[in-house]
Amino acid sequence: MAEAGYADGFAMGHLTRAIMPEGGEFLKAQLAGLNIDLQLQLVDEGEWNRARVSLDYDSQQGRLTPSPIPEGTESVYGRYKYNPDAYSKHDDENLDALYRQLRESITAERRVEVWRRISRYLFYEQTYIIPVAESIDVVAYRSYVRGVVVPPEDMHTHTDFATVWLDL
Repeated sequence: MAEAGYADGFAMGHLTRAIMPEGGEFLKAQLAGLNIDLQLQLVDEGEWNRARVSLDYDSQQGRLTPSPIPEGTESVYGRYKYNPDAYSKHDDENLDALYRQLRESITAERRVEVWRRISRYLFYEQTYIIPVAESIDVVAYRSYVRGVVVPPEDMHTHTDFATVWLDL
């Protein structure tokens, strides 16, 4: 922290949904060890929906990745100009070029190479996004509901219930 110019730490706000404050509380406790005072700004759902597309808060919660494919991350890692709901509120045209390279990549090797370049740029070189933790989702159903396949991460992805039946 001292090398980065923050020997005494700093304070910053963090937009947090009041219905699920645990993630913010965990993050606040973790950052306290770095002398970062994360000030949780607990808001109701109406304010959350308004605020997450605004520039009114220093930071906000997000998912590690909203998509099982790299191209799907452009909506939340890309430019604020194109998606006000993006996790990071930047206007970096270099990311446009990197995502364009990813879309134009045909081979698996090239896709991995470009995705690694995007990840390094986002998380290290510019530090637009700081991946801290990912939740594991557990969904409880009645014992007679069979065939539910819920991905352990990002449970709304690929959950179409096509394999579900009731065993009554």
